[in-house]
Amino acid sequence: MALRYAERDGPPQLLLLEPDHLIRSTVSAVCKQLGLAEVLQAASVTSAEQTLRNYTVDLMLVSLNQGDEAFAFLDQVRGGRWAGIAEVPIALTARSAEQAMITRIQPMQVERLLLQPYRIRDLVETVKILSEALSANTVDSQS
Repeated sequence: MALRYAERDGPPQLLLLEPDHLIRSTVSAVCKQLGLAEVLQAASVTSAEQTLRNYTVDLMLVSLNQGDEAFAFLDQVRGGRWAGIAEVPIALTARSAEQAMITRIQPMQVERLLLQPYRIRDLVETVKILSEALSANTVDSQS
């Protein structure tokens, strides 16, 4: 059984669902170097689902570039398909933000939406924001 963030030492575990290998590997390396997060990389929704069968994650950064498949994945996360992660802080990346997409993500309690083009430092800053939300949630749940 995987330990939740409040139960273990070290940085939080981040699931990074991003089809672009260069972005995944760069964010992972920077987060590791800065001690921000242990990044579990997934190039597709299928690989993200496999990761969640084997690990408990504390944070999620999800690309919406896989369209309906990514939205279905997020619905499953928030719906509690995988134990212990329904309330994790989530940030999203997207190519654009049409009103239909905004309406769709509003009930998902998303911490941040980044629109392309963005810089790696924007993604790293997003990981920091997610970590702060996790820390706030951890403190609240222990009170």
